[in-house]
Amino acid sequence: MDSTLAFVVSGAVFGLAAGFAPGPLLALVLARSMRYGAREGVKVALAPLVSDPPIILLAVFVFARVATTDPILGVVALAGGGFLVYLAVEIVRAPPAPGGERPGRSGSLLRGVAANLLNPHPYLFWLTVGAPTVVSARAVGGAAPAGFLAAMYGCLIGAKVLVAVAGGQGRVHLAGRSYLFTQRLLAAALAAIGLLSVRDGLGYLTVI
Repeated sequence: MDSTLAFVVSGAVFGLAAGFAPGPLLALVLARSMRYGAREGVKVALAPLVSDPPIILLAVFVFARVATTDPILGVVALAGGGFLVYLAVEIVRAPPAPGGERPGRSGSLLRGVAANLLNPHPYLFWLTVGAPTVVSARAVGGAAPAGFLAAMYGCLIGAKVLVAVAGGQGRVHLAGRSYLFTQRLLAAALAAIGLLSVRDGLGYLTVI
């Protein structure tokens, strides 16, 4: 297989895995699309395009130059856990009526960006897998680095957009108790992910 094509394929695999993997961003995509429609879920799905460039820069230029990343990851995980629990409480406290409702001032894209920036997993990926892969792609030259990044983010965003569209379609068939149950299930998932993030953050900080 051509070297550039190999990087494109690996980027697509990473992107699809991240796009469909359970996590805070996927849960938020579903919650926003089911409450406000697919358009708001798509906004959340686009969040990595805004949040990941600084994460990549941190992984490449900062994390590679420090002895241990545990304190940084610990703080990020604790802050992210608290934010996810806040989002879960917000979903539970929201009015029950779906359909036709518009989001408030704090838009979906902003929430998605915040959730991703406060999630330690993108940092871990770029530190351990992403950055070394980009360095290897640069050694190959040509379109390999751009192909890897384009395939990865194209598949990642595409997967989450599909989830947003499915969530927006699904809300048409939900009403009353079914809608409330689904929203609270998503809130519970966000809260559980948040508490696990807090646990991980404490773990990172206690090994210092």
